Amino acid sequence: MAFRYDHALVNDSAFELTPEGYLNAEVPIARAGVFPYKQPGNKVRYEAKLPEELFSSSTIASANRKPLTSGHPSELVDATNIKKYQVGWTDSDAREVDGALVVGVTVTDPQIIDEIQTGIRKEISIGFVTDEQNVRGVFDGAEYETVQKDMRINHVAIVARGRAGSTISFKADSAEMVVEDNAEQKNGGKTMKIRLDGQDVDLEEAQVQSTITDLETKAATATAEMETVQAKADAAEAKVATLEENMKGMVKADSIDELADQRAKFKESAKKVLGDSFDFVGKSDKDVKVAAITKANPNLKLDSKSDAYVNAYYDIVVDAADEGFIAGINTRGDSADDDKKEVEELRNKRMNMNKKGE
Repeated sequence: MAFRYDHALVNDSAFELTPEGYLNAEVPIARAGVFPYKQPGNKVRYEAKLPEELFSSSTIASANRKPLTSGHPSELVDATNIKKYQVGWTDSDAREVDGALVVGVTVTDPQIIDEIQTGIRKEISIGFVTDEQNVRGVFDGAEYETVQKDMRINHVAIVARGRAGSTISFKADSAEMVVEDNAEQKNGGKTMKIRLDGQDVDLEEAQVQSTITDLETKAATATAEMETVQAKADAAEAKVATLEENMKGMVKADSIDELADQRAKFKESAKKVLGDSFDFVGKSDKDVKVAAITKANPNLKLDSKSDAYVNAYYDIVVDAADEGFIAGINTRGDSADDDKKEVEELRNKRMNMNKKGE
């Protein structure tokens, strides 16, 4: 089975612009005859498109309701890729007219319509699949080596004018390209047609596999390099996180040292009142202050006293101890106002005590 592209020129007057902006036309897309086809290795083979094959009911029907494309895709058009390639469609009126296969077409793509109107695109080219029968013969005075049988049209391409300087003079139904299934080169190697940078290239299967292997190697190398970069980035991020934790630890350690130093100084001042034998274990600063105040004034009830009162009284007791005696301070009440007044009196007494010591 082979895949063929055949070209036919389109007359300028063949197209009609619709109110929607589409272009309609009836165009010949193929005709009976003997035509040259390029083969692998730049060989040319003459193939016959005989009337009984071209105008068979199945081939004519295959031209109906097929997609129009902008040039020939590198693959057969089907439901999976039609949105990618379609620029219009053929109608359902394919028929034989004067030895040619004619069908109506509707072009819907604005750019293709403009290129048709400006003369950039002037040819209709069918892409079709055919079974080949290696039978030599003569048709209409031309010799052929192969007969195209069971032709099935896949799509109809709108293409530019034929290439200038071509080594083969293509007429209305001549083809520029053939894609053979399992085509063999002189050395016996199978070939594939692949598209590189927008161009179809015939390569031996071994070359294709080598190219694929090379690309896979490059992809694996790129992946490894990316993973290395990612690993370095992760390591750097982890290092930053460690440094941040260390900084937090240093700040925390400084705070602990400062608190320990403050506690040590507090214990030294409290020992002036409580003595060296006092057990500080498990006691808060307030517990220690209450113990010192109670020792200095056993009759003083501190249950209802504020922290400010306790702190002020404790300072008086410690200052008194510095002077060589334990202060005894009388209180006058338990109300909030009395508490505030007593705190103020305690502060005043401490100030007076400090002045006397100066």
